Amino acid sequence: MFKFFCNKLLIFLIISTIITKSVISKKCGHSEFQKTTQINYINLSDTKERILQDKQWELIRIHIDYTTIDSQNSKITDNLIINMKNVVSGSVKILESMIKVKRLEIPLQIGACRPGILISPEIYAKGVESDLIIFPLFTKFEDSETEAAAAPCVINKANGRAVAGIISFKENFDFSKTNAFYNRMIMILHEFIHILAFNPIFYESFINSNGEKLQYQDVITSKTINGKIVYKIKTPKVVETARKYFNCDTLDGVELEDQGGSGTAGSHWETRIMYGDIMMSALNTEMVFSEITLALLEDSGWYQVNYYTGGLFRFGKNRGCSFLTEKCIQNGISLSRNEFPVIDKAARTCFAGRSAKGIAFLKEYSQNIPVNNQYFLGNPKKGGFERADYCPITVDYEVEGWYNGSSCWNGISTYPSGLGETIGSDSSCFYSSLTFKEDIRIVKYKDVVRPICHKISCDYVSRTYTVFIRNKHFICDTNGGVISDDEFDGLIDCVDFNLICTKTVECGDVIDCVNKKSLPVEPVYDYIPEEMMVIPETDLNFHRKLYLSYYLLVLFSLYLN
Repeated sequence: MFKFFCNKLLIFLIISTIITKSVISKKCGHSEFQKTTQINYINLSDTKERILQDKQWELIRIHIDYTTIDSQNSKITDNLIINMKNVVSGSVKILESMIKVKRLEIPLQIGACRPGILISPEIYAKGVESDLIIFPLFTKFEDSETEAAAAPCVINKANGRAVAGIISFKENFDFSKTNAFYNRMIMILHEFIHILAFNPIFYESFINSNGEKLQYQDVITSKTINGKIVYKIKTPKVVETARKYFNCDTLDGVELEDQGGSGTAGSHWETRIMYGDIMMSALNTEMVFSEITLALLEDSGWYQVNYYTGGLFRFGKNRGCSFLTEKCIQNGISLSRNEFPVIDKAARTCFAGRSAKGIAFLKEYSQNIPVNNQYFLGNPKKGGFERADYCPITVDYEVEGWYNGSSCWNGISTYPSGLGETIGSDSSCFYSSLTFKEDIRIVKYKDVVRPICHKISCDYVSRTYTVFIRNKHFICDTNGGVISDDEFDGLIDCVDFNLICTKTVECGDVIDCVNKKSLPVEPVYDYIPEEMMVIPETDLNFHRKLYLSYYLLVLFSLYLN
C-alpha cells in the first residue's frame, strides 16, 4: 500500500511540475508585416455603390481566396492546410454575425494585392459579391515569437475602408493540442481587426457619419502619464464606452501600447489597462472581445457592430480614473489586487476577469527597469510583465498538451476531486481555502488559499449569485465578501456581482457568446465592492512545498525498495 501511495504521489508530482511553468503567449507581428505589404488603392465610388448617409447597414460579406495557400501545399502538410481553412472559416462566421457595413453594390474586383499573393480568376476577371476579400498564406517569420500577422493590401479610395487584406501564419502553426481550434480562432479574429480598423495606417482615414474624412488629431491624442508621453485613441464612441466601463468621467482616450517594439507598439491597446482584450499584443487564456474594441470599429465610420461580448472583458472594470493614471504599485501596495497581485512570481492566482487560473508574474530582471516603472523601493530590477509597464499581472501556466489548460471554461482540473473544482462554461475562478472537515483525502489543502474554478449561477433580480461546491452551495452578496460554512474549514472569497455576472444570455467562451448573441448586462453600482481577501504568500507557496515533500517521500520509498 505504501509503495502504491508513493507511485500515485510521483505521478501527481510530475503533473504538478509540468503546470508550474508560466507562459507569456506568442505575439502578433502586425506592424512589421505591414511594412512589407504594399497598399493598392482602387476607386469603388460607382454610382451603384452610393456612399450616402441614408444607405442601410447590412452584415459584412467576407470572401476568402485560398489560391495562395493551396499553391504552398508542397511545403505545408495537407492536414495543416485543412485545419487552417476550418479555423479561418469559423472566424469569418463570427465576424459576419457581428459587423455591419454599407455594402458594395458592385462586384468586388481586385487585380493585385502584393507580390507573392495569387488571386483567383474569379476575383481577378469578374469580381465577387463581397465587402472584404482575405488572402491567407503561410510565412516563415524571422521572429520566433510571432505566430501570425495581418495587413490590408487594397483600400477603397472613396471612403478609406480596406476591401482586401492578407493574414499570414507561421509555417509550423500548431493544431496538435487540445483547444487548438478555439485558441487559433481568437488569434485570427485579432488579425482580422488589424485589417478592419485597428491599424496606424487607418488613423488618418477614419470618417464621420457624413462620410467626411477625420484628421489624425481627431483620432489620436498624447498625454504625459507617470513621467512619460503616451498616445491614446480619443474617438467619441471609444471615450464614451471606456468612461462607462472604467467609471471615469474625465477619461480623454484609451492608451495604446508603447512596449514590445515596432511589431506591437501603437497597434494594440496598452496591456496595463486593457489586459485580456482581444487587441492586446500577446494572446492569453482570458483574451475576449471588449466593448471598447468594438467601439473603435464603429468610430472608424465604416462599421456598425452587434455587441455580442457577454460582458466577458472585466480587467479594470469600475476601478476609476486612478486605475488609468496612477502607478499600479505604490509604496509596495497594489492599486488593485485583483488586477495586480503583488505576490511571489510562482504563486497561483486568478485572472482578473475570473475566467481562468494563472501564475503571478513578478521577477528580477537582469538590468534596471526604466525609472518610471520602478515600483519596489531599493530594488530597481524587480518588476512584472514588461508590456504591462512592468506591473505584476497574472499570466498563463503551461499544461502539457493543452491550449487554455488553466481556463475555467474549457481547461482541465488539476486539483483532487474532493475540492469540488468544476470546469465548464458556467464556472468562474475564486480564491478559496475551503475543505470538507471530514474528508481526509484533502487534509493537506486545509487552510491553503488557492485559485479554483467553481460553477456559478447568477440571479439578476436579487443581484446575488450562487457558488456550487460538491453537494453544497453558497450565496454571494451583491458587493461580495468572505463567507464560510459549518461543514467546511476555511473561507471562500466572493467578488462583487457586477464583475462576473455580465451576460444577457448565458454563454461560455467568446465564440459561444457571439453565437448565442449575448449582450453585456448594464451594471448597476449602488454599492461599494468588498475588498478582496488577502492572499498570504506563504499559503500560495504551499504547492511548491507540497511538491518537495512528495519528491522526498518518493525518494524515501525508492530507498526502502
